[in-house]
Amino acid sequence: FRRSDYERSGSADSWKLGLNWQVLNDLRLRATKSRDAREPTFSELFDAQGTNGQIMDPLYNGKAYEISVTRGGNPNLAPEQANTLTAGVIWSPSFSFLDGLQVSVDWFDVQVEGSVALLGAQRFVDECRNNSQSSLCNYIVFNSSNEVNRVLDTYQNVAQARVRGVDYEVAYRREPDFFAGQTESLSVRALAGFVAERSDTPEGGTPRDVAGGLATPELTGVLTTSYNVGPWGLSMQGRFTDKSLITTTWTEGVEVDKNTVPSYTYWSSTFSYKGETSNGASWRVGLNIQNVFDKRPSAVPSSASERFASQRFTGDLYGRRYNLNVNYSF
Repeated sequence: FRRSDYERSGSADSWKLGLNWQVLNDLRLRATKSRDAREPTFSELFDAQGTNGQIMDPLYNGKAYEISVTRGGNPNLAPEQANTLTAGVIWSPSFSFLDGLQVSVDWFDVQVEGSVALLGAQRFVDECRNNSQSSLCNYIVFNSSNEVNRVLDTYQNVAQARVRGVDYEVAYRREPDFFAGQTESLSVRALAGFVAERSDTPEGGTPRDVAGGLATPELTGVLTTSYNVGPWGLSMQGRFTDKSLITTTWTEGVEVDKNTVPSYTYWSSTFSYKGETSNGASWRVGLNIQNVFDKRPSAVPSSASERFASQRFTGDLYGRRYNLNVNYSF
């Protein structure tokens, strides 16, 4: 339990309860429940900058036009508070042929009250025009023709934000004997995350779930394999991102012809050699190759609200590249 007192926004209480239960030699359960609090950062409170943007105005049948946007700090923000619940199971089999394996699955549900977030200029316009939310209309400046001229896209305490999903981990470690007389180690680790919901609800507005969008893909994963024999080392790492929606509010064939970006996987590797000098110092030389297969990124519109805008890219932008490093310890 912790009580924090802020001169600007008052006191906030936070606490956490945790449980670990070794049910069997091979099976362990774990769970946590917590009440968390976070004071807005200096940047969220005070930093702001002007830029330009583009919105599609529902009042004019989705007409797209350029506007001015002020994005950044809001000195009226209150601390955000969250209720977090997690539960998981860890399986470490003791069978001889599975020795070194560990599998874990963890479910999580985080609900944040007064979450500090940027809604985006388009969200302000949609909530004002479609839902007549005066609290959000106050952040919009209209011209004499009732067109949007400027949006103050400052940080807001949204009424509620929620994220829930499942994390997976599979780890395997062994000391094989492929080469007699050599010290060897082999490890494989796979991490994956599934996001079932990532939603936010502005004060007086409607919920919007962005799970499955570009910023929050439903499924991501990382696979890392390492093998060392004597002074030599080799590792490979693959990163996977599931196919995503360009924007979760569009329907293919209605607002846009194609609203999906395909799944993306790229691999990196490291080759290394290590040794020792006669005076006891140690050294290591490593060659890192990122994006081994030179996987190209996917092109998408530069903004979710810009159907006819310039392109941007998702995935690795730089292609195959090399890095050589040398470490010396004495």
